[in-house]
Amino acid sequence: DRENADIYWQYSSGAFGQYYQGALSALGLIAPSENENRILVCTPLYGRKLAGLFENTIKETTRTRYLSAIANGTVSREELTAFGREFSLTGIQPHSAEWAFFIEMLFGKDYPTIDIPIGHSTFRLETILLYLEYIDNRNQFEKASSFPRSFHYRLWKKEPFVNYTACEGWHYYALNEFAHYALETLLWVFLVDLNNQGSIPLPIMINSFSDHLHTTLLDHHETIKGLRDFSFEEFSTGIYDQGFEPVSLTDRIWQTGSDTPFEGAIHAIKVLGLVYQHDKHHISELNTYARKHGMYRNADVTEFLSWIEKNKHLKLPAFIRKLLLQHILNRHIEVAMRKMRNRNENTLKFILEDNILRPVAIVKPIWTSPRIDSLHQFLVDLSLVEDDKLTDLGKQLLSERQK
Repeated sequence: DRENADIYWQYSSGAFGQYYQGALSALGLIAPSENENRILVCTPLYGRKLAGLFENTIKETTRTRYLSAIANGTVSREELTAFGREFSLTGIQPHSAEWAFFIEMLFGKDYPTIDIPIGHSTFRLETILLYLEYIDNRNQFEKASSFPRSFHYRLWKKEPFVNYTACEGWHYYALNEFAHYALETLLWVFLVDLNNQGSIPLPIMINSFSDHLHTTLLDHHETIKGLRDFSFEEFSTGIYDQGFEPVSLTDRIWQTGSDTPFEGAIHAIKVLGLVYQHDKHHISELNTYARKHGMYRNADVTEFLSWIEKNKHLKLPAFIRKLLLQHILNRHIEVAMRKMRNRNENTLKFILEDNILRPVAIVKPIWTSPRIDSLHQFLVDLSLVEDDKLTDLGKQLLSERQK
């Protein structure tokens, strides 16, 4: 219908181009036509081969009925049910030729049609093996929660995963997630506080926020001697010495209500302290890795950790003020302006005019999606995972591929 058509064509290439084109291209299943590069077609070596294998899973009589329904423009419910059984994209028979193709495709090179250095070509394979290992040993990750965040937990416990190149990549991703979530939490607390105060001069708001957060920290940790005069380095060291549990802190942030926002801010500043202490000796190494593999983006976690390194000796109130101005307010404005330029979309949550802040909207912190849920479903479709556990087939494949 018209409404769904508008949604589908929200992007120039439709929903197909927005959600599937990149993955199918990376797997070598589709590529631009030789005659018209704006038109994507099946590649002979991979795309057409997979199409042929899929075709062979459908009875010839069903194919004939399907084409007839298209030609006639009508179809019965019974026919749709029959088509659904045989055309199901998730009903893949283990050990069939189609299943074997999918296994080789998923466990093969990242970009099978492109010649790239070996060290850059096995991230998908390594990620799948890491995820299968994660599922197979899930009882070890109760405190780690999700797959990406488990890397932090294992490294702190000195129980690293298999030493894959992709392992470092997921560790880098987890670092970015923790820092991103903590900074978004501080922005959320700031917006709630600004909304309560209304229009207010920027310097007054920054000082007020810093004082409020520092006072709340002192109230919650009144037994820590010297906290009032601690630098961020001293504060974060004290928090880290108590144990590396960032997931429990982010869980508490999620439970924090807008009636007590500074409770969330405390947890957020602790998360930043834990992340810094956990990886302060690996900033350069992480930055080199991210740049080598094309993962580095402006204002990534290594840039933020370097900023903390330069400012770690500031007393907590001064550190909070500088953090708020440079990495929360200015960063929010920068990102919003870029979105406005690229997508004509205004995402500013406050207005700064003549040095006066005015509230616009409040947004809570969110996690990004690494599409692990999609990978999990692929593994379920291939009968490697069932009920969040490895099947015998999954265990066998994991054992074979790890050799």
